[in-house]
Amino acid sequence: MAENARKPRKNINVPCLVLAIVFCLALIASICTYFYAASGTEIFTKVGFGATLQNSRIMVDDENDMTFLGTYANTIIGVDAEGNHIWTQPISGAVGAMEYDTDNDWLIVGSQDRNVYVFNSLTGELLMQYPVNGKVDDLDYDQASKQILVSSGVSATKHTLAVLNLETGEELFSLSLRNTASAAQFSPDLQYIYYGDSRGRITKIDWAGETIAQERADGEVRDLSVDPVTGDVLTLDEYGLLQKYDPDLNLIFEVEVEGEGRCLGVSADGKWIGVGTREGDAHLLNSAGEILYSLKQQYDTSQIYFGAERSYIVTLSADLYEFSTDRLNNISQMDTLQTIALIGIIVFAVLTLEFGVLTFARGRALEAAFFRAIYRHKAAYLMLLPSIVLILIFNYYNVFQAFYYAFTDWSQATRTMREVQFVGFDNFRRIFTEGYFLLGVKNLLIMMAASFIKLLTVPLLLAELVFAMRTRTGESSRRRYWFRLLLVLPMVVPGVVSTLMWKNIYDPNIGALNALLKTVGLESWQRVWLGDEATALWAIIFMGFPWVNSFAFLVFYGGLINIPEDLFEAAKVDGSNPAWNFFHIHLPLISPQLKMLIITTFISSVQDYGGVMLLTAGGPGTATYVPGLELYYAATRFGQYGYACAMGVLMFIVILAGSLLNLKIRTEEALG
Repeated sequence: MAENARKPRKNINVPCLVLAIVFCLALIASICTYFYAASGTEIFTKVGFGATLQNSRIMVDDENDMTFLGTYANTIIGVDAEGNHIWTQPISGAVGAMEYDTDNDWLIVGSQDRNVYVFNSLTGELLMQYPVNGKVDDLDYDQASKQILVSSGVSATKHTLAVLNLETGEELFSLSLRNTASAAQFSPDLQYIYYGDSRGRITKIDWAGETIAQERADGEVRDLSVDPVTGDVLTLDEYGLLQKYDPDLNLIFEVEVEGEGRCLGVSADGKWIGVGTREGDAHLLNSAGEILYSLKQQYDTSQIYFGAERSYIVTLSADLYEFSTDRLNNISQMDTLQTIALIGIIVFAVLTLEFGVLTFARGRALEAAFFRAIYRHKAAYLMLLPSIVLILIFNYYNVFQAFYYAFTDWSQATRTMREVQFVGFDNFRRIFTEGYFLLGVKNLLIMMAASFIKLLTVPLLLAELVFAMRTRTGESSRRRYWFRLLLVLPMVVPGVVSTLMWKNIYDPNIGALNALLKTVGLESWQRVWLGDEATALWAIIFMGFPWVNSFAFLVFYGGLINIPEDLFEAAKVDGSNPAWNFFHIHLPLISPQLKMLIITTFISSVQDYGGVMLLTAGGPGTATYVPGLELYYAATRFGQYGYACAMGVLMFIVILAGSLLNLKIRTEEALG
């Protein structure tokens, strides 16, 4: 008999359990890889060298590991690898341009005091000084020939291009211009000179001063650079138009960046282009003119410097933003790795869930029943599929995005999503420490409690009164119809219109409330209802008086009319009265409707901010501020999208908790 007995059913499938663990580990590895790749796409690092002066130019000596800062405060500073100021050299004017000679350790400085200085970069000693015909706007230096091109001018109509030999001091070339040439560069072979002027002309000349080619920009040329590899010419005008020409000034492409053009730079290998604006924007483009990375800060961008090992964005402040061209070159690999990791997260999450379910007998049974149900109703599910797909794309996808961006620094300053950086729980920490979110929680709780009171009083009372009119006569039916119509009619009025009507009622000058108080002799009670911290919140709560919530009325009334009449007949026989019927029949049998309204009121209270924004915008001060208003301002007024997403996630969790609690209660009632 024992041999013929049925063997106990195996509850755990060991192979599925092992696979679930393996896929779970793969999921964790994919998540770690994703964040590693995301951190690898972080481009800019804010640095400083202890100076509080406005920086204008920077040069880097990688061999000696030194950095040189030129400032608008008539100072040149030499900084070592630890950030210590090794030497400081004052001059008579702001630094307009800098170049560097690695063979001789020369730091070449063009100043607005009409001089070109040559300093020993290691000691700061002044080695040479050359006067020029005006304040220096730009320099270009050829280390092999020791020739320096100086663009200088004394006025908008008197400018000079000159070439000097720094070893001998000999002037090799000079050309007078009638327009400001703010930027000038040698061609890579030193056969030609390119310059851009205030009239928007880009000109190529030879050493005789003859014009070889000429093109035009949309506005004043603010900067010009020559690709050291290809000899292509890049220009940036005052309107933010970046143009790239071949050596003969044939247009290759043009790109318009947002803001007023300020400075331009090209990497030594020609792969990267940097564009800076007066609004503080800095853009990094590839050689094809595609904007790949952007930085937004509050100060004028004065220079974009591409170095062999370290590159910088210089601002008209003490702020510097360091970046690495090596990281730029590897960024595409990081992007690819991030994409692969994201796919891995999705795939391994699904596989982990699937084999986790298959591990247990109950899970296998539920899954089998699930797929049998789908197959049995396959036609219906097939018809639902388009709607489900659209909901996933246009609703749930945005929700998932919000969850992701809640942990990032996504903001209005972000030009490309590649710049978004993972910041962990910083946004959530900010919610509870810095923002106005918590200031509004108290007001929210008061308004929510008031909403519950208004929900459970007037609408329920009116539903009971209309229900009490029930008789079998047609006259009673007509009365009930007209009362229902009268109570539901306010639903026709849009919420915005109703809010604005109450704003007029509260108006201190022409409002009906103050007028009524004056009429009845209570002028001392008159207030600036929405402008007084003591009354603003209560004025918003009082809005809508006598609080005839038409929707709640219909829900309550619908629940009451569905109560079987036999119950009332039996209660009447037992000698019941209306009060006994209300507490022992009405309330228990309309409890589903009551709970539904409580949950919807809770959800709408957490989410709502429209009425507050229209009436007081959260004021005066923070008297009527609510969390939803902080979320709205963060997203629309301040452009702090990551922070707004974090608040949205927090509010979503609160609402979800309330909804799940309601679902649990209703499930227990249904089972019990």
